[in-house]
Amino acid sequence: MSGIQAPDKETMEACRLYVDNLIKPIHSLGKLEDIAVRLAGITGKIKPGKLNKAIVVMAGDTAVDGENKTGGKTSLTEVQMVSRGLGTVSAVARTLGAPVYLIDVGLEQNTNDIEGVLTNKVVYGTHRGNPALDQDAVSAAISIGMSVARTLAVQGIQAVGLGNIGERSLLSALGVTAAIMKKELQENSLK
Repeated sequence: MSGIQAPDKETMEACRLYVDNLIKPIHSLGKLEDIAVRLAGITGKIKPGKLNKAIVVMAGDTAVDGENKTGGKTSLTEVQMVSRGLGTVSAVARTLGAPVYLIDVGLEQNTNDIEGVLTNKVVYGTHRGNPALDQDAVSAAISIGMSVARTLAVQGIQAVGLGNIGERSLLSALGVTAAIMKKELQENSLK
């Protein structure tokens, strides 16, 4: 984590000035303006051009209440579809011109024989009535994420879309979204 540089504040300020002076009502593009400013700070360019991008989809069944009603078969079918380029995320990736990296970190079903899936299981499926991850599994999952990030950085990837597949994946998505947007969610809850 220490290798991740903070966004360049001067470039962000210059980009904000540029965006605010475009021929449009000030702040009329809302979050898009904030995203542009943030990207400028990350890339170090006031007007960043085309970004090299990728989509990373982590797969894991996370039903901790024992309700994995399909035994992971639905998740396996979704992984198979995405690996063949037939999932919704695949269509989005084609539109963006971004490769999809599909990584099994915890599906209940075996994915070793599915082409296009990196199988690196931290856990195997649902943990009926137990925590989804213990401390060792959390450390292993973070290590996998950092390894993926390093590999993408070496490939010149500048922007990453994150996704997940798995039983109760909405719960996982909510957790990731809450962690990433913690500040914004706190600010909005105070209003």
